[in-house]
Amino acid sequence: MTTDDPFGPLRSYEDSRLGIREIFLVPFVSGAETVAVLSVPLGQALPFGWVICHSFGMEQLYLQPLEVEVARRLASAGFPVLRFHAQGYGDSALPTDRASFRSQVEGAIQAANLLMESTGASEIGFLGARLGGTVAALAAERIEASALALWEPVIEGKRYVEALLRSGAVTELASRGREQGESDLAQQLHQTGIVDVDGFPLRRAVVEEMSGIDLLREISRFSGSSLVVQVSRSGTERADLRRLIGRLASVGGRASLQIVTHPLARMFGLQRYHSSRGRKADTQGDLSEALIWRTLAWCLESLAPDSIRRLEGA
Repeated sequence: MTTDDPFGPLRSYEDSRLGIREIFLVPFVSGAETVAVLSVPLGQALPFGWVICHSFGMEQLYLQPLEVEVARRLASAGFPVLRFHAQGYGDSALPTDRASFRSQVEGAIQAANLLMESTGASEIGFLGARLGGTVAALAAERIEASALALWEPVIEGKRYVEALLRSGAVTELASRGREQGESDLAQQLHQTGIVDVDGFPLRRAVVEEMSGIDLLREISRFSGSSLVVQVSRSGTERADLRRLIGRLASVGGRASLQIVTHPLARMFGLQRYHSSRGRKADTQGDLSEALIWRTLAWCLESLAPDSIRRLEGA
């Protein structure tokens, strides 16, 4: 005798307009349970899946609406997509003080295995913004994935940590009226082992871990296709992203650097919603749409034709 699952309808959702289904999963990732969402087309899926890697700290929260939307749009185009909370984030089992960069990389690799097992995808790509892009690149490097899509990836961890501490100092001044410089937070971190950065605990061990990140050095064998997107107020290429493209090409990959221009480019990865006259306004909606369309166009041009041929030949 079989017993109907009373919670079954709550574990999935169909959007007939987009032609997708979303399935809510509770996988075991990085030593504990977490929450994941698998987005798949209602029709036949391509044999190419995407794992979305979120960023660090409050950036994870601020970038989440963009990641949700790109997952759904990729699924609508035929690509199965998995997004998940690394340990220490969202609805994961472990607390925030267990969040670390390396555990995010390990979690992304385990998420890729889950995606392949759940959908039968034979090829995997990783997508991420800011530090999530760095996570995506290192996960792709580890398992020799087929593709990468990176939005404003962090190249040097030390500079990223310095920016986090500056942000924390500014927030401290704005919220408490207490002037505290980056060096003061660094000293507090050294003495206590932890500081609050925009509401997220930043531990000394994580700072040391992230400060050692050098993406150009750590990429050594990824030979897939890469899209690197720069978000900028101007059309001038960033030198570090140009070096990243050169590095990806030098190890055998095919890489493209594209620029999305927007007057609020410096706000990418920060709070996008602001209250205005009692209503919530999205200040980055058009920027998000430009990023999604640029990524979809690249996927359909660079990846989908080969995936369709493999699907037809199966």
